[in-house]
Amino acid sequence: MLERLKGEGQASEQRLQALEKRAQEVGSQLLQLIAMTQQIGLLLGQARQDEARNLLLRCLPVAAGGALLPFRVLLGEHARWLHEQLLQAPPGKVRDALLEKLPPCTAPALPEPAHGNDCLSVRELGVLQLIAQGCSNQEISEQLFISLHTVKTHASHINSKLGVERRTQAVARAKILGLLG
Repeated sequence: MLERLKGEGQASEQRLQALEKRAQEVGSQLLQLIAMTQQIGLLLGQARQDEARNLLLRCLPVAAGGALLPFRVLLGEHARWLHEQLLQAPPGKVRDALLEKLPPCTAPALPEPAHGNDCLSVRELGVLQLIAQGCSNQEISEQLFISLHTVKTHASHINSKLGVERRTQAVARAKILGLLG
């Protein structure tokens, strides 16, 4: 998937399709599901929502055995889109399990964050919870095993998505939005 990182979407898409096909031929549902969910992320990155939706609907039966791990990227990076699609999908165990795993900011009853459709990722929610507990950036870095720079980047993204300038404002806004218990 190096092509995806380098912006070579077409090459990445072709490799993922070939991997999906080969995995299906040999009966490796987990590998097939990984290839499919990666394709969905790629399609969404190219604003090809209809194709991504169709592929998601094909994914759900493949995941019928309970393999939810391949969906982690979609849960983190495309939570709002995934939530909308799952609500329209036929009921089922996989659909229901994925809906339970979605971050709370995807619930339709919550007010929209200041910057529209931006949704906090699972990692950003974790950082925000530690901020709310009064942890310093260094403490967050040590607890989550990430660099100090990464913590600061997450904090900046959180502030931007919530439309605030300070940590205390982010915590207050998150409580209003129901993101923190």
